[in-house]
Amino acid sequence: MKILIPILLLSLALAACSAFQPKDSTESPLGRKIHGHADVSKGEIAPAALFEKLQKGEKLLLLDVRESDEYDEVHIPGTTQRISVKELSQATLDAAGIKKDDQVIVYCRSGARSRVAAKLMRDLGYTNVWELNSGIIHWMEDGLPTESGGTPGTTINNTNAQADSPVIAFDRINHDFGEVKQFGGKVQTAFRVKNEGKSELVIGTITTSCSCTTASLEKTKIPAGSESILTVIFNPNLHEEPKEKFKRTIFLPTNDPQKSEAELTIEVDILEGK
Repeated sequence: MKILIPILLLSLALAACSAFQPKDSTESPLGRKIHGHADVSKGEIAPAALFEKLQKGEKLLLLDVRESDEYDEVHIPGTTQRISVKELSQATLDAAGIKKDDQVIVYCRSGARSRVAAKLMRDLGYTNVWELNSGIIHWMEDGLPTESGGTPGTTINNTNAQADSPVIAFDRINHDFGEVKQFGGKVQTAFRVKNEGKSELVIGTITTSCSCTTASLEKTKIPAGSESILTVIFNPNLHEEPKEKFKRTIFLPTNDPQKSEAELTIEVDILEGK
């Protein structure tokens, strides 16, 4: 009996721990289980977790901080408001009827603008603000639904771009790893990042749509006519992934006036259990 009691207590403790673990995965509309891929400690929410909240009809405000033409092209169904991050202020938030204690989930394209918007809102005293991890790109990569239309917008062309500006280019914009064994170790590829302009190209902090993918650049300042090597590494056994071929995106912020954020993609099909 003395032996059974500790075992029983341990079982109860483990059950309690698992009961309070945050749910970070759900079934996508395509029937695939998608891992969360979000850092809750940083105020992030995973696409799968947001999708579940929307399915349950949970009370929240879904705020798109992109431009109107981006929203019109594609957005998340159930989006409550759209306020460009450039226009975000106490006045515009008040005009949108967003209260300080509302649960607000902010999203953009890649997560960069939503990070800025969420910080601004928290600084203004909004107490329940979350950022969609890696933006609508991650949402779409996980096979979750989107819709188009709704808000008219105009694409803004940068007429002030000078002829001597840097111009970013690549040897290719996508790499298909094909089938990769789950337990076969990391795989990597290299992209050539070229500057086809007439002044120095500067690359900012590179991010990816998921932690399973990392990217590093040989040099972040590329003279006119030169190039740098971008190494992209994918870890097939970091966490649960879609069961079919899927994409991950690499974001490169630049000083190219025509492309402030360039994108590359990789594709992979994981052979689970091998």
